[in-house]
Amino acid sequence: MATVVLLASSPILKSFNHHQETPLLFFPIIFLCKQSFSLSWVYYVLSTNSSRIKRLIVVDTTPLEKQDPSADHVQLTFSGSSGQEAEAFVQAVQRRAHAAGKLRDNDWIVDLVSVCFEGDALRWFESLDDKTQGDWKLMKAAILRQYPPGSGAGPSLFSGNNADTAPPTYEAALVGIVETPSETDLQRSMSRPLPPPPAPEAPPAPVLRTGRLRVVSTSKSLCGYVSCKLPAYGCFELTKHENKALRVMYDENQAGGLFSLTLLDCNSNLEWLGVSWIQNQPSLMKGSTDYAYLSAVGGDPSNLSSSCKWRGPRQSRVWGLTADMTLYTSWWGWSGLVYPLQVLIKSKNVLLAADAPAAWASEKPGTPFPQTRLVFEHDAY
Repeated sequence: MATVVLLASSPILKSFNHHQETPLLFFPIIFLCKQSFSLSWVYYVLSTNSSRIKRLIVVDTTPLEKQDPSADHVQLTFSGSSGQEAEAFVQAVQRRAHAAGKLRDNDWIVDLVSVCFEGDALRWFESLDDKTQGDWKLMKAAILRQYPPGSGAGPSLFSGNNADTAPPTYEAALVGIVETPSETDLQRSMSRPLPPPPAPEAPPAPVLRTGRLRVVSTSKSLCGYVSCKLPAYGCFELTKHENKALRVMYDENQAGGLFSLTLLDCNSNLEWLGVSWIQNQPSLMKGSTDYAYLSAVGGDPSNLSSSCKWRGPRQSRVWGLTADMTLYTSWWGWSGLVYPLQVLIKSKNVLLAADAPAAWASEKPGTPFPQTRLVFEHDAY
């Protein structure tokens, strides 16, 4: 429902003969709807035997490019900029089909929609199979699935210079004859508060997974588990015994990117499994022989404490999982880049380096580098 605001303006008197009611007063008004403005005229029809306003005819003179996208004269386009645009596009197509009496005419709708795609959405549309392109029910489901809620920046359904904001939808160009509200009704309408914004979606409940970290290597002597017991110098070591393996936990909802691993049965009061460098300014380039220790970290994420006795930089949100449950490590660089780290074992210590073969060669020159990785072994449920 639009809000009506009367402008302070002198009425223009005209002679009019409609249903035996003669004087006709013109008042310009502004309809406010979704932050868009349109100038319309309100005709106050006065009864010949009473000066009381009885009826109201509203004729919308909104410019064509700002009217309802389902109207026939508006060119529908879809660029795939957001989930909101996808929803508005599907609604506009169905409204136009309904207005034309073609809501159940699949071929008519498919022909209409096929010329609406542009940009990335056009490339996506052309990649669909013939069955989906030829069936509006399948196509609209594919559109809403490809552009889910919350994706992109915002809708852009209209061509021309006004495409940055989508116009409001009006009930009709000609609203018709309605009973005129009283002055109290108008005041109440103008002071009516806007509806509150929708509540943000609640985050999904955590799906917690626990397990051990197995060390897998091309050298059998380096296979085993990450130990749950930290030695005096505070860095995790390799153990051959499964019952002495470190157990950790992560939220499966975060497994699509980098996440933290919570320590479960470690002899440290710190919360997370982390990476702590020996060097204050380690090199992350190819050929670097710098390396970091696997350690316990905790506290303020911007200034983590570490169990490791060395005072180099440390991070905790560095872990990711591949499809085969290989645990990979990525270091957030000072420039905003992310650098992959590789695992190596040195004197039972579990280390990480930007160039593990180079770091290995600096410690054990002439010895073949054993490929090593960490694998997450889920606990049995």
